[in-house]
Amino acid sequence: MDKLPHAVLLQILSRLDDSADVARCRFASKAFDTVFPSLRSINLQCSLDWYNSSRSRVSNSQQIKPFKTVFLHLISKLETVKSVCISLHWRVVRVSDGFYLTDGDFAKEWLPRVSGSLKSLSISDLGDQRCPQNVLPLISEYCHNLVSLKLKYAWLSVHNMNPMPMLTSLTLENIRLEDANLNKLNKCFPNLQVLNLEGVKGLKDPKIHLLNLKTCLWDVDDSLRSLTLITPNLITLEFESSKPVALHVEAPMLSHFNLDLSTFQHAAFTIKKFENLKTLWVYSSYTGSLLSKFPIIKTVENLTLDSGNEALRDARDSKLTLRKVFTVSPNISSLYINSGAWSELEACLNPKGWEILDGREGLKTIWAYLELDDPPLTFSSVARVLDQCVGLSEVSLLIHTDVDNTVSKGFMSKCVARWPELKWRWGIWSHEMKDSWINDVSISTVPTSHITGPMDKLPHSLLLQILSRLDDSADVARCRVASKAFGTVFPGLRSINLRCSLKWYDSSRSRVSSSQRVKHFKTVFLDLISKLETVESVCIVFWSQIYRESDDIYLTDGDFAELLPRVSGSLKSLSISGHHSESPSHVLPLISEYCPNLVLLVVVTGHEDPKIHLLNLKTCYWYVYDKLPSLTLITPNLISLKIEGIMTTALYIEAPMLSHFHLGLNSREHPRIFTVKKFENLKTVWLDSSYTGSFLSEFPITKTVKTLTLDSGDEVPKEFLTLEKVFTVFPNVSSLCIKSGPWSELESCLNLEGWEILDGRKGLKTLCAYLMLVDPSLTFSYVACVLDQCVSL
Repeated sequence: MDKLPHAVLLQILSRLDDSADVARCRFASKAFDTVFPSLRSINLQCSLDWYNSSRSRVSNSQQIKPFKTVFLHLISKLETVKSVCISLHWRVVRVSDGFYLTDGDFAKEWLPRVSGSLKSLSISDLGDQRCPQNVLPLISEYCHNLVSLKLKYAWLSVHNMNPMPMLTSLTLENIRLEDANLNKLNKCFPNLQVLNLEGVKGLKDPKIHLLNLKTCLWDVDDSLRSLTLITPNLITLEFESSKPVALHVEAPMLSHFNLDLSTFQHAAFTIKKFENLKTLWVYSSYTGSLLSKFPIIKTVENLTLDSGNEALRDARDSKLTLRKVFTVSPNISSLYINSGAWSELEACLNPKGWEILDGREGLKTIWAYLELDDPPLTFSSVARVLDQCVGLSEVSLLIHTDVDNTVSKGFMSKCVARWPELKWRWGIWSHEMKDSWINDVSISTVPTSHITGPMDKLPHSLLLQILSRLDDSADVARCRVASKAFGTVFPGLRSINLRCSLKWYDSSRSRVSSSQRVKHFKTVFLDLISKLETVESVCIVFWSQIYRESDDIYLTDGDFAELLPRVSGSLKSLSISGHHSESPSHVLPLISEYCPNLVLLVVVTGHEDPKIHLLNLKTCYWYVYDKLPSLTLITPNLISLKIEGIMTTALYIEAPMLSHFHLGLNSREHPRIFTVKKFENLKTVWLDSSYTGSFLSEFPITKTVKTLTLDSGDEVPKEFLTLEKVFTVFPNVSSLCIKSGPWSELESCLNLEGWEILDGRKGLKTLCAYLMLVDPSLTFSYVACVLDQCVSL
């Protein structure tokens, strides 16, 4: 690398997305380290591993610097900084208010250093602040040349915020903003061209009045009475609200409009005339009523209609008609109709509703998602459209993958025979995967992989074995869509493993960037359950970063437990992981009622004063998320126990047969009560605590322990840990591992009596220690103190 020009080396570093990779390059090559100060950007993410390693050295022999320390060091090394992106992993647990990236004191340490050159800034915090952070006023004070600003997961104050005329792009995501009417936003960011507001809370009758705004995305989570946009130069608008709201839009230059008002039945919608609107995307459970609020817009060329209705009764409530569609947009050339909206159209029994008064010659292409619940009805509906639109040249119809192949083939053949002059595109669709197109337009043969393929030649037992080896039921769903053979054997599958990712959740709520509707996680799961003949194992996970908007996302709610009677006789294993609910869950009583044959149960939810009293339990792993008043285990046959997480106020363990014990409870407070009954068979102990000495004091003398590991999450010891205490509790230990934290605690003991080993001097055979060597002479003397006493090492 030393032979390369500095400009090339700098170009290589600038192409790395993560500053952690840049640091690795600097370590690997002196040449990279030489050019590093000329780098113009920092992109640093604090992963969960980094965070845990900076506080604990369980699996690392050297000290890991805290995230903020590393970031400030990087900032100080760069000559000119134009871009900064810093973020915390969503699972990082707040340990103090000063840990936040939007903390004012932290911002003051580095913002003045980059104020003159900084153009782009992105900060993603934890989002559980106890009070508003003043990072926005500080940014406005120091960063006069900032062009782009993105802030996520924070509580922001706008007090004493200065105008920022250079800022053209602003993104606020999952933010609580102390600017109820957005008056400060309008005043301090007058030249914004791009504005993204996603999940912004704390608003009350907000109003966006920005003269230079070009693009706006607004995703509303809160229940608001009204929202107003007065943006004379706005070109692109994406608006989504799952709550009733009165929306007023004044944007005469608007060209692209994506509108999602799921609960429009209880909302108001007013707009001034659109003079340049070309593309319109509308989603609502009441699409017909929503279209009635639009003025006649002759400029719209591309129209997409979507609906959340699945039941026919709801579809009739909407009163969506083809006549209404072409009355509002008489000059559309391309029309996309998703499955929900098509169901609403089919529900229209009034012949006049199907009359197209204007636009019969202008429509060139139509794209529709069909479910074929009633093939003759769907065909007659298609005929009503195609017979009237004489200018049509291309028709794309996608049929749901669950429709029988014979029915699909018959429908395709009938359409092609009726309108042979049209260019046809056929495909299949499903909520769980992307659209799949059938390339052969000759419907008489239909040689597609969906209907016939190489998988059809495999034995059913082998196909079922393939599906059973897939860890994610979403992959199973993709296989079903890709091959009829997999779809045939699917009901014979015995397990479901389904995870609701953040992307899935967002897609099920927002249809701004998708041409098809994505079903809710629960709906998909219940649909899968209903199709399996015998279910022995269920694992469902709801990603905890997903922001809770309503109680219906809980996987442990009573309504969701409706699946239990369907699988009660066969279910052997059940795992549920989701949000901590704010009210008690009744899922455990329901499980005990319906699942008498259950062998393994994992439920990750909130508890208070939990107590495990199981006579036959052999293995237990318990991760404590919240600080609990007490935690009790009475398990007479338990062999292996691992407890991790946040320290409880009182911990009681009664497990006389325990052989392997891993205790990793860390807390910023001293444990008040820790009691255990005598261990008669304990062989292996791992203690990881900020108060290792206190835990050892509570342990009874256990002569059976052979292997002992001591660890601590703190760099500075809370109290003195002594070697005398270790060997008093475990006099027959033969293998001792001391991590860097406890060794530092041992070194802090200045009392020579604490280093005396009264018992166990001849029993210890192996010693493993992690040393910091802050004071090599002192460390050597203590190592000597151990080795000189343990004569059998």
